[in-house]
Amino acid sequence: MPRAGSARTASVRKNDKTSLWSISSLKISSLVPVIIVLAIVVAVIVALTIGGSKPKTSTLSKNTVNTACGPYRNDGSVVINGQKITIEIAKDSQEFDKGLAGRPCIPANQGMFFAFNRAGQYPFWMKGMKFPIDIIWITSAHRVAAIEINESPKTYPDKFVNKAPAQYVLELKANRSTELNLKIGTTVVF
Repeated sequence: MPRAGSARTASVRKNDKTSLWSISSLKISSLVPVIIVLAIVVAVIVALTIGGSKPKTSTLSKNTVNTACGPYRNDGSVVINGQKITIEIAKDSQEFDKGLAGRPCIPANQGMFFAFNRAGQYPFWMKGMKFPIDIIWITSAHRVAAIEINESPKTYPDKFVNKAPAQYVLELKANRSTELNLKIGTTVVF
């Protein structure tokens, strides 16, 4: 016959085993959602690390237009004899050095504009160019100082420079200055 304490102890042990099993079951069942959430978080982190943390977006700025000749920034415009030309303005030394080099072409109503701190003589060349252009030097009074028409990439390393002082230079599609009836002294509005 079991002692009074032993039956009770066995019962407690049985209950303890059941309690432990219940506690373990309870702990595991409450951990399942936590484990699922952790698995999802880890999967997202891995996916972002492998696939890149940022979604792919266009590298074009909000004022850049895709043309048949590739992307061109719309930084403003000039008006020549009533014709509006959209311009991309060279903003730093890298853009001043590169200009239109490397681009496949330039649309008829697009130009590359260079603004210098003061009037002077500014040489331009056709390094890295893939198409011919017109080069127009403009005075601080916004009048045409010099024009080079239909300059070919084959002229590199020759340099084209204005004789009369100019503070601005506008590069246009080849022969566009003829179409615009540009002459020395023509006003360029900007």
